[in-house]
Order: sequence, then structure tokens, then C-alpha cells
Amino acid sequence: MARWQRERRQQTIIVTIFSAILFFVLGLVAWAASSRYYTDNLKPALMFDGRSISLREYKRELAYQYVRFYVDFGVPAGYENDPQVLSQKAQYEGVALDALIEEQILDSAARADGITYDAATIDAKYSEDFGEYHPRHILITPKGDDKELADAVALAKARAIADQLKQDPNDQALWNKLAADNSDDSSNAQSGGDLSWVSKGQFVKEFEDAAKALPMGQVSDPVKSQFGYHILQVIEKRGPEENEFVKRALSYKIPADEIRGRAKYELLREEYTKRAKERNTQSDTESLLRQPSQLRQTLIAKRS
Repeated sequence: MARWQRERRQQTIIVTIFSAILFFVLGLVAWAASSRYYTDNLKPALMFDGRSISLREYKRELAYQYVRFYVDFGVPAGYENDPQVLSQKAQYEGVALDALIEEQILDSAARADGITYDAATIDAKYSEDFGEYHPRHILITPKGDDKELADAVALAKARAIADQLKQDPNDQALWNKLAADNSDDSSNAQSGGDLSWVSKGQFVKEFEDAAKALPMGQVSDPVKSQFGYHILQVIEKRGPEENEFVKRALSYKIPADEIRGRAKYELLREEYTKRAKERNTQSDTESLLRQPSQLRQTLIAKRS
């Protein structure tokens, strides 16, 4: 009986020691994991206006800016880590920081001014910014030393062409003939003025504003830009899911909601730009963003 009791006590001691060691090891593992998580995600990347911006936020913004770089400069999938590409990508670390700081400024200003946007408004802006349209146009450029006379002649010619097209807006043969005979945009004059699928920011503002307001299939009156007079038609439209940037971002596991959420900042930029124009002065945001040395605070964490 005594021997049995001694063995039980020994087993209890062994179990107790083993449990203590196990809990200690598990504690170390948990501490290491939490420390690594903090370092990789929560550790501040920078301080701005008394608020820390985490490394996770910075990495998310940098990933977004990388996609913008790939799309804008035509970097094919699979070449993201090509040595030449890597050297150019390095500058986007600063671009990402500036973008985060700008968002902080806009958020702060919006809170102070009580500006908010509902989900429907943000969704509409997302569709506007990332949706695509398929236009065609005929460009008539003023020619001659007498600018006033050249402009009047170009406008009259553009009106005459628009009137012809309005008689049968979808007559492909007519578009082909009028574009080939008259358009000063040599890049598409031989293809009926077809501009293929495009998205916001690819043409001058006057063209894009007219295309946005024009009912699909309708031929516009002459639209004046720095290049001359455009007669345009929007043939088709499609949603953001076909946008090259959106498709590329999704392929890198950037959530669609994150892309959509950025529409809020586009709305805020437009709002404060409008207010600045009304005041005929720079907006506070624009003024600050022109002083990167003041905006970029000392980095607290090493960026990876």
C-alpha cells in the first residue's frame, strides 16, 4: 500500500512538472506569435497628426499602389519581381505613404465639416470611376493662322458631320466614311473612329464629361476640347468587374470592398476641390500635399 502511494505521488509530481513545462512552452509560443503579429501588422509605420498608422495599413496601401503601377506601366503578370520592375516599384513606398496621409487629412476634414456618404453614393462613384465605356468619335481640328476663323470653320464642319450621323447613329458604313474622310485623329480614322473600351481618366475632361452625360447610342453635338471639336457616340457600357485594374487587384487578393471603399476619398477630393475653386484659393489638403517634407513623418518601423 505504501509503495502504491509513493508511486502515485511520483506520478503526480511528474505530471505537475510536465504540465508546468508545457504551459511555459505554450506561453512562449503564444508570446512569440503575438509579438510577430504585432511586428508584422500592428506596429506603427508612421505617426501623423498624433495618430499612428499601422504597418498593416501601410502594406495594404502599398499593395494597392503596386497594382496601379503594374496597370499604368503595362507590367505583365508574373514579372512583378523582375529586377527592372523592382527598382521602379521602390518609389511607390513614398506614394503609399503620401496616399495614407492624404486620406488622414480628408477624414479629419470630413469629420470637422460633418460630411458623410451613404453606401449608394459610394457604390455609384465606384461604378463611375471603374466602369468602362466604348466610344467612337470624329475629331475636327481648327486649321489656319486666323484662329477665330479656323475655329468657326471647324465648328461648322463638325456640326454638319454630327447632323449626318444623327440621321442614322448606328450606320457603321457612314461612320467609316465620315471618319476616314474627315477625322483628324489618325489613330482611329480608318476604323470608324472606334476608341475601344476605355475608363475614367483616359481622355480630356471635356470628352469624358460629354460621354458621361450622353445617352448610349446617341450622337453628340460638337464637343470642344484643346484638340478641336469631337462628334462622339457611346456604343456600350460595362461595370467595374471588367476593368483591368479591378481584375488585377482581385487577382492579388485585394478585396473588392477595399477598392470600392476608396470611392469615398474620391468624393471627398472632389468636394474639397470644388470648395477651393469657390473660394478661388488652394484647399488645405492641396496645400499640405505640396509639402511632402512636412507630411512624411519619421518612420518608426522598417518597411519590408
